[in-house]
Amino acid sequence: MTATYEQIITEANRRAAEPGWGARPVEHLIIEVVREGWVPPEPVDPAVLAYREWEASRTGTPAFRASVLAGGWDRTPSAICFVAGFRAAREQEQEAVEALVEALRP
Repeated sequence: MTATYEQIITEANRRAAEPGWGARPVEHLIIEVVREGWVPPEPVDPAVLAYREWEASRTGTPAFRASVLAGGWDRTPSAICFVAGFRAAREQEQEAVEALVEALRP
């Protein structure tokens, strides 16, 4: 997968806003992103993304949070339980919506 122009610009803007990258102009970061051969990450299940955000928002060092957000903790027991609960809750919510839609049909 190659990065589109919009994805490269988005990554450069993300780096510009992130602490530690310095106050370089975005144009310089665009060049850096292209030189690195950066490609966007593969799409991830929304349940897994929710787990990563939840786990990273808890306590921990910046390195731990970066590892969680990068997917380094996706196979831990807490991640598996979180994802299962997330999916079950989403399924129940969908069933409730479907029942409501059926009840409202003439």
